[in-house]
Amino acid sequence: MINQDLKNTKFVFDKMKKLYPSFEMPEEIDVEVWTEILEGCSQTDILDALKAYRKNVPYNVAPTPAAFKPFLNHKENVDEKTQTIMQQVKGDFAWERMNSDIEAGSCRNSLYVYRDAERIILNDWLAREIPASIWCNMSYASKLKQAREKGLLNNFDEALRQAAVARFGKDYEFQSANDIECLKNKSKSLNYENMGNTLAAHWSA
Repeated sequence: MINQDLKNTKFVFDKMKKLYPSFEMPEEIDVEVWTEILEGCSQTDILDALKAYRKNVPYNVAPTPAAFKPFLNHKENVDEKTQTIMQQVKGDFAWERMNSDIEAGSCRNSLYVYRDAERIILNDWLAREIPASIWCNMSYASKLKQAREKGLLNNFDEALRQAAVARFGKDYEFQSANDIECLKNKSKSLNYENMGNTLAAHWSA
């Protein structure tokens, strides 16, 4: 990685020499600083940052490490956004429960039915357990925590059954975990390429 980072530093210097006639090679300590801020970047990242820099700063002003670093943060921000999404998904009880049922080979509903079941627990059952004034001001995480502490999540199978009955008039959406024919017959308008968003992974394979 060190060799690549040094190559990146030389790469950005070469580009800046062409873009800024007044650019001069920095002192050794600044070379080290440039190498540090470019650590882990690809040449594409560097070029994108240079383009963004030139769009926002007068052309005759060559970037310093401190001025250039914010324009390298785009990739970092994308990574942070991805991590945030994954953390949200990881904290999504309905999603976790469906995946647990998939692993156990007992998943017979798609994700939106699991979400309905979660709402039954958090919106209906939990609302009976605590004062309405408190429930109305609770976040999703707080409701989930209270439902867990009160043992309501232990009855998820019953909530799932109620959710399926409300939607389909029966205790489950699919005849069995491996039966996709009922789904094909249910709606000809379904986009089968996007089934992975709502169906068990092995169904969409």
